[in-house]
Amino acid sequence: MRDSDVKRTIETLTESLIKGADHMSDKGYSLSTIEKQEAFARARADQFTINRYLFAMLGDTSLVEKWWTGPNKHWNDETPLSVYDRGIEGQREVMEYVLQCSYGGW
Repeated sequence: MRDSDVKRTIETLTESLIKGADHMSDKGYSLSTIEKQEAFARARADQFTINRYLFAMLGDTSLVEKWWTGPNKHWNDETPLSVYDRGIEGQREVMEYVLQCSYGGW
C-alpha cells in the first residue's frame, strides 16, 4: 500500500468517526466563539494523530474503528470512545495510552 493510500484511508476513517459519532458533536452548545472552534479543531487533530498510530499498530481501518468502540481492559471495559468523550482530560488520557502502547508499553 502506498503512503498516499494509507494517508487517504486514515483521513477517511477519521472523517467517518467524526461524522458518525456524537463524541465530536457540539455537546449542546453552538460553536460560536473562536475558543470553542479551536478546541474542536484540536480534538479533531488529536483524533487524527491517534488514528494514525492505531492504524500503524493494527493495520486495518476496521480494527481501528473496532478499537474505538470496543471495551478496553485498561479502562475497566469502558470504550476508548467514551473515555475520549469526557473532554480534554479524556482525550489526553487516550492519546497517552495509544502512544505508550505504540512504544511497546502494553
